[in-house]
Amino acid sequence: MRLALPLLILLLLLTACGVTEPEDNAQTEIRSILDDIAYAASFTKDINVIMQNVDNDYLHNGMNSWSLRNLWQDRLARYALLEISNIIFYINGDYARISMRMEFIDPEGGLILEEPLDSGDISYFAYNGQRWVICGKDRVPWARCAKYRS
Repeated sequence: MRLALPLLILLLLLTACGVTEPEDNAQTEIRSILDDIAYAASFTKDINVIMQNVDNDYLHNGMNSWSLRNLWQDRLARYALLEISNIIFYINGDYARISMRMEFIDPEGGLILEEPLDSGDISYFAYNGQRWVICGKDRVPWARCAKYRS
């Protein structure tokens, strides 16, 4: 009985601490990266805000980080705003795929991308031991599996 009461108190304290699951942390960190990208694309037009979240070994459908930089510089110049919505996370260990709707808005005409189907250039993430980074589909071992494609 003497051991049961302290054990019960300890269990109550542990369950009340609000410990988050690793997947929740991953979702929070990745969502923050996407928010930073949307803000940079809409307001600061700072390509470095985007590229600081890209892995050095980024590879997506043969596109390296330099090509990604050029793609996003073009998008920053062409469109006034970026809205990212309908975010769905698929996390498997140290890798994640994000499904989302990216709407580039401009009075001259916009662009809507249903990701990762339309381009997917910022839909694939890897945990590098310190933080989540955009890595491209070619770096994600399970990205080509049918279960994770749509």
